[in-house]
Amino acid sequence: MRLNVWGISRDGTGRGFAQAFKFEISQDYLTNDKSTFNLHGELNVEVGEFLIAKETDSSRICYFGVVDSFENDVVKATDLYSLLSFEFVTVPISGKSFEEHLYKLIKRYLFDDPTKLVTCVDVDYSETKTSHVYQGGKSEPVSRTLLWYATNGFKKYHVVWVFDGLKLIDGKYRIKTKIKRVDGVRNIKNNIYTFLNWNVYFTPVRSKSANHLVIYSKGERSMENAKPLSVWYLTQDNELVQDANDKVWRPTRTKVAFYDLPPKKGEEDRRPTYQEIAADMLRGNHYSHEITFDLTRDNEFLNWDDFVMGLKYNIIYDGSMFKSVLTGWRYSSDGRFVQLRFGNVRSRLSELLE
Repeated sequence: MRLNVWGISRDGTGRGFAQAFKFEISQDYLTNDKSTFNLHGELNVEVGEFLIAKETDSSRICYFGVVDSFENDVVKATDLYSLLSFEFVTVPISGKSFEEHLYKLIKRYLFDDPTKLVTCVDVDYSETKTSHVYQGGKSEPVSRTLLWYATNGFKKYHVVWVFDGLKLIDGKYRIKTKIKRVDGVRNIKNNIYTFLNWNVYFTPVRSKSANHLVIYSKGERSMENAKPLSVWYLTQDNELVQDANDKVWRPTRTKVAFYDLPPKKGEEDRRPTYQEIAADMLRGNHYSHEITFDLTRDNEFLNWDDFVMGLKYNIIYDGSMFKSVLTGWRYSSDGRFVQLRFGNVRSRLSELLE
């Protein structure tokens, strides 16, 4: 297999064409892995510009990324959202559309900053709307990278920022992208002969992460007799409940949140619900495992339409079911297998999310 590869500058100018007879495409929404292409041709891209790859015998664009390095005809690239690898200020916020919220942040801190030099990317965020809440630093602003913030939204809400096509206008390319929530569920088992080399690394909710949230008023004044406003638990199935007897690991690990005082008369009440706070504080512990396996590229059970970052999977492995999410894949010119990766834990020392 070989790939046709094109380059595009950050203002939409074409940067030439090449072919890759040797390549490895490695994409992971949690760790932002690098993909590698050994090129033959007249491609002239610089670090920070865009790279597009398409299989020579297919119309499907199999890769879109941002050039990380280019030396001796070998280019390495990372995913689109690596453009967000810079710090910005975060404060507590809630809203009805994380998609629109993330777009506004990208526009403000990337597109509207003339020093970032990104002028050819369009974003559609209208396909889905997902309620969100972010607790931030509670009492003062906290700096985060926008990459961390976007990836945290993926982990909690399955919202992704992805490439969606190209359009040529007056000799320059417009890069079409989408911010959307990924819906849908697939079911697979480890008893299918084309699914090989399974590895399952599982960190139970009980072992490291909080699974019990107690919410108090910011006006609370007692330690010995503090009165909770609301209490929530995260079950073994990663569901939010208020009944401690509903499949909750014990002993629990408790976390505390403080709820804002009511607004003054005449002011809008913008406080999130208790459940939205619980989702923000606890559901970051969802999918606490890493599952990988290989499958043949020409298998009859999964096709490229099933390889969508953020798509949920029910995986039955040796009789145990894992409710998981597809977070990455890897394949190369050297083999006929694709490795799929599921879950929000990384068993190596590269986990990005908190």
